[in-house]
Amino acid sequence: MTGATARLFAPISQNQRTPALPPLKRDRRLDRLGQRIAPRAYLSYETPITTPRNPSMPRPNILFIIDDQHRHDYLGAAGADFLRTPNLDRLAAAGVRFTQCTTNAPVCAPARIGLASGLQPSRLGCLGNSGRLPSGTTTYYQRLRDAGYRVGCVGKLDLRKSDGYNGRYGDRPYAYSWGFTHPEECEGKMHAGSSPTPIGPYTHYLADKGLLATFHQDYRRRAAAGWSIDCRDSPLDSADFEDAYIGRRAAEWIAHVPDDFPWHYFVSFVGPHDPFDPPTEYGDRYREAAMPPAIGDSLTGKPEWIKKRAAAFTSDQITQTRRQYCAAIELIDDQIGQILDALEKRGQLDNTYIIFSSDHGELLGDHGLYTKSAAYESSLRVPQIIAG
Repeated sequence: MTGATARLFAPISQNQRTPALPPLKRDRRLDRLGQRIAPRAYLSYETPITTPRNPSMPRPNILFIIDDQHRHDYLGAAGADFLRTPNLDRLAAAGVRFTQCTTNAPVCAPARIGLASGLQPSRLGCLGNSGRLPSGTTTYYQRLRDAGYRVGCVGKLDLRKSDGYNGRYGDRPYAYSWGFTHPEECEGKMHAGSSPTPIGPYTHYLADKGLLATFHQDYRRRAAAGWSIDCRDSPLDSADFEDAYIGRRAAEWIAHVPDDFPWHYFVSFVGPHDPFDPPTEYGDRYREAAMPPAIGDSLTGKPEWIKKRAAAFTSDQITQTRRQYCAAIELIDDQIGQILDALEKRGQLDNTYIIFSSDHGELLGDHGLYTKSAAYESSLRVPQIIAG
C-alpha cells in the first residue's frame, strides 16, 4: 500500500476529527491532470472511443462525486464537530480542500448546466430549475469521451428535466448526446417521489421490491405539510434509500469497468437535499445532537421576494432539520467510503483523480430561509476537495 493509500484508508475512530489544514499550496498533480487530458480535447465530439489505454503512457481515471444541496460548513474537515464525515475527511487530508468554492448558481439545474458546459448558465438562458442544456452545447463529458475516455454516471444529472420518465436503466438518448457512454441517470428526490409508477432506475428498484407505494405515499404527505419542515425519518431501510442505491451502483461499476480505456465516472447523490428524511438508522445517531444556531437577520430593507420567503421558524424546528441534514450527510459519506474501497480493490486508487463537491448550499433556517436561491453564503458556498 502506498503512502497516499495508507493516509486515505488508515483506521480512524468514530469521533476522530481531521486537524486544521495548513495553508493551501498549488498542487502539481492538478497540472498533470490538465497536461494528460488537454492534448486530445480538440477532437470532434462525434469521435468514437477508439483509443485504448496505452500502458506506457497511462492516463488517469477521474472520479467526480457530487451531492445535492450540501453547504460548505457541514463537513468534518471544515471544522464541523457536530457531524461525522470520516471518508470525506480522509480525502481532504490526502488532497486539497478548497475553502472558498462558490457555486455558479444557487439552484440545481443552472448549477449543473454551468458545470457541464463551463459557461455561466445565464448565457445559455438557464435562470431556474426549468432550464435545460441547449442542444448542441459542448460539454466536458463530450471532451473526455472524444479523448478516449469511458464516461459513466449514476445519480441525478438535471441537465434537462425529464419528460416524466428517465427509462428503466437511466439511459435515455439525451444522456448519450451529452457525452456519456455508460449512463444511469436516476431520479432526483422530489422527482422520484412524484409518481405512483416507476419513472427511472431507482423507482423501478423500489417497485421490484414492493416499496414504491410506501415511498410515494410518504412523499405526498411531506409535500402537503412542507418539504423542509416535515423532517420525519424515511419509511425505507438504509439499504433501500436512494443515496444507498446510488452508492452501491457506483461501487459495482468501478468493480467491473474494463481496464482497456481510462474512465471518468460522475457519481451524483440526491441528498442531503430536502425533504430531510434520512433512514432511522442514521437519524438515531443525531437525535439528541447539539446543532449550531441559525443566523438571525432583520427583514428591514430586504427585497420583497426575500420577505415573502422568510418565516418565523422556531429554534426547535431548525435544530431538528439540522440534525436530519447531518444524518443524510453521514449516510452519503458512508457510500463514498464504499466507492473508495471499490477503487482500492481494483488497484486504481493511485491512478485516479477524485473530486468531491456539491451543486449549491442549503440555508437551513439562516436569515429565516430554507433551501437555496438566495445570495447568502450558506446557499452559495459549497465544499470542494480534489485528491489523486
